[in-house]
Amino acid sequence: MKIKNKIISFFASIAIMSFAAQTYVLAQAKNFAGPSLAINGSYNGGNVRMSEGGDTLLFGQESSVLGVDAAYTFPVDNNFFIALGATYDLGKTKAGGTTGSVSATAELDEHKSIYLQPGYTFNNSTALFAKLGYHEADGKLNVTVGNASGTLSGTFNGWSYGLGLKSFFNNNAFVQVEGNITEYESKTALGVSFEPTVVSATISVGYKF
Repeated sequence: MKIKNKIISFFASIAIMSFAAQTYVLAQAKNFAGPSLAINGSYNGGNVRMSEGGDTLLFGQESSVLGVDAAYTFPVDNNFFIALGATYDLGKTKAGGTTGSVSATAELDEHKSIYLQPGYTFNNSTALFAKLGYHEADGKLNVTVGNASGTLSGTFNGWSYGLGLKSFFNNNAFVQVEGNITEYESKTALGVSFEPTVVSATISVGYKF
């Protein structure tokens, strides 16, 4: 009888520890779940690739931009979650330069995006995530080739991809760091093709409700 009771106690202890461990691990993903709002700052490297015939020129310029980020995160299983979100920039991203007789300036304004962000939790406060986004911005391109000049304005659409880390200070406040590359569609003016690309490093501070 004593042996039987010890065996029952042993398996009961294992069951309790397993349940406790599973509950703790599940809490890791659940800790990230829910709506959140963040303010971010991005350091952007804006590049414009110009192509005419077989010639290609690349102009670059750096700029800093503030923005807002709203998201909702869903737990998938014990360690995985997925977030759906949207961003809006409060400033402009610029690029441009001069090479020989060719000069160009580019400006992206009213930039906004929607994104999908799957993540993996290391513990109940820190996670690694990937990000795929769709972007839209009002673009203005000015180009001068010799004595000819022209301006192209319109809406630029593009896709981005990136990686980042998210970490909570407590149950609600968090910081997030990430790097992204956004490639926009090509536009043509004066027979010259323009293709903007933005490489960004972003730090966000937010609150999960």
